[in-house]
Amino acid sequence: MPTLSATPTGTRTPRAPCRPPADWIPYRVQPGDTAYRLATLAGISVPRFLEANCLRHPALFIGQRVYLPVRLPTPTPNPTPCGPPADWVLYTVQPGETLYRLSVRFGVPLSDLMQANCLTTLSLSAGQRLYVPPSPTPTGTPDVTPALSPTPTAP
Repeated sequence: MPTLSATPTGTRTPRAPCRPPADWIPYRVQPGDTAYRLATLAGISVPRFLEANCLRHPALFIGQRVYLPVRLPTPTPNPTPCGPPADWVLYTVQPGETLYRLSVRFGVPLSDLMQANCLTTLSLSAGQRLYVPPSPTPTGTPDVTPALSPTPTAP
């Protein structure tokens, strides 16, 4: 008579404990954090974030400890030195004028106007002198004196 041996069913091979990568640091999930947001900020994919944190799904809860890679700061490129292009002229700011309105009037991006004048804020004051691009029909008060040309007289 054959002997039946019982084979256990449903047993699993124990998994090795999940450990985050050694160079990742712990982070406590804050309100508004999602797996997608944290992965994006860390510069990794969501599947990589989930795998490294031993997560089967992307749902996170406030206060949960997850791990994120240490991001080395990206080197800041040498900033472009500020100052006006060679053909720009000085202009005196009139009462009520704003940097935005001047950028529209002279047809130049606001950022270019700020860069040309080494400005870090949008604040202007009347009487302030700014470099602006040359304008064929200035509508303000440029500080350039036009050269006088002789007026021909009739014989």
